Amino acid sequence: MKQDAPDCVVTLISLAQKFQLENGGFLPFGYVLDGGERKYQATDSEDAKEIISVLDTIFRDRAAQGSLEWASLCTDIRVFDREAYPDGTDAIQVAYENRAGQSVNYYVPYQEGADGALDYQPLFARDKERRWFS
Repeated sequence: MKQDAPDCVVTLISLAQKFQLENGGFLPFGYVLDGGERKYQATDSEDAKEIISVLDTIFRDRAAQGSLEWASLCTDIRVFDREAYPDGTDAIQVAYENRAGQSVNYYVPYQEGADGALDYQPLFARDKERRWFS
């Protein structure tokens, strides 16, 4: 298990938490190191599946061109983990891949408390299949 998340993952988690606090949620968005520049990636769509599909295509294309060092995609999901959450829980997920071969899903589970505030649980990570870098 990879508990030490890259700084780009920490940045996305912090931003997602800010969006949840200010807006009650967020749509998927990305963050990449492309041509030596860090760039946020988003679309005008309000359909989460469409956003993920568009960003997947952009990430695969840029990786194939050789300009991406790493890519990360932040989503709000329901996660089921045999060890930690066998019945499932809401979580911020950051899918991360880099050119060197690392491919990890990072999760920050959360639950809404009685007062409506979100209670974030510790980050955990699981290896994932590569989908952007071949």
